[in-house]
Amino acid sequence: MTERIDLNLELVLAARAVQPRHLARLRRAGLTPANFVRLMMLMIAAEAPFGVALITPVEDGDFYTPTEAGTEAVVIPVIEGQDVVDLVGVPIDDLGRWYLRLGHGVILGAAEMTRAQRRDSPLHLHACPWHWLVSGGTGAVVLFPDDPPSDLPRRLMVDDTALARRLDAALNPRRYRIRKVEVRHVA
Repeated sequence: MTERIDLNLELVLAARAVQPRHLARLRRAGLTPANFVRLMMLMIAAEAPFGVALITPVEDGDFYTPTEAGTEAVVIPVIEGQDVVDLVGVPIDDLGRWYLRLGHGVILGAAEMTRAQRRDSPLHLHACPWHWLVSGGTGAVVLFPDDPPSDLPRRLMVDDTALARRLDAALNPRRYRIRKVEVRHVA
């Protein structure tokens, strides 16, 4: 029997675990009061903008499970429409790394992506969920950069060179070029 995972409950529990030291860490990392308010407004549908939980990565390395003796991580909901479809865990001791709870989330900041598509305006892509959080939830994060959604807006603003290269390779696959073909017959 498969265990049912309640993402909303996990998020509420993580939000309750937030302490002043976590908010101080966000402020030191550059989260302004205005961006904090913006983040709260954007995430109101999830009933919590983020939380803190102990997580342990699972064997394949891209996913996590909440545990009682894991690594402390910021937990951010991935929202599509009004639904929390996934959670992202960002280890506090490795802010550039992230793990997904289920792997159902494709993009963090889906509402910003939709807005950019409608307006035919550039979408700012952050290299990691931590940068997105500190920005107050502006822009978006492609959670699987080597397999980005095909409906990304035509114009992207990407601050990170490595991310830009990965997205370019995934969105514009190079055609194979055969420089020289040599045929040998075996007798």
